Amino acid sequence: MGVGQIIPDYQMAYIGSVALPQDTAVSLESALADLGTDCNGDGQVVVRLHQYVIGDGSGEGAMYAYASSARLMADLDACDSYFFLLEDPETVQKNVQILRRLDGSLPEETDQDYETCSLSWSECPVLCNLSLGEYTETILNQKIVGNNQERLASLFVARRGFWTERTCANIEECDILWDTITRGSDQ
Repeated sequence: MGVGQIIPDYQMAYIGSVALPQDTAVSLESALADLGTDCNGDGQVVVRLHQYVIGDGSGEGAMYAYASSARLMADLDACDSYFFLLEDPETVQKNVQILRRLDGSLPEETDQDYETCSLSWSECPVLCNLSLGEYTETILNQKIVGNNQERLASLFVARRGFWTERTCANIEECDILWDTITRGSDQ
């Protein structure tokens, strides 16, 4: 990291077919930071949301999807993201098999059961009660205003599994934040 660069305490990867609005990403980072702790001792709690927009790989978006897939693979290789916000957990688990089961155990190499590895946003009372406000985005020269909670309600949360000694930074604190955001769910 360069001089003056902020080192995040927690990192989350969003994987979906369209990018989240910037207002949504910023609100989510801020709300999750309020639930976390200063893991690296720099006096602030920082959550960084990385967005990986991976479409069907055809048409005009093919090059963008390829670049996003490459960035996601680099994130996974570096063990950056612990938390995942997913549009389609089944496809993620099928393609990269990186999700840990909700009970904390690791699936077998051939186990692609995503249902035991993710929770719907709407199943997590703590997430549903975050004050996230509204987002504004412009699509085809039209200004659209929406509710961040409604935008996130169709997504799923999951956490990274580690099959080797290499893990993400602040793994113990990440586990604690996971327990916090999933408290009250039927996991």
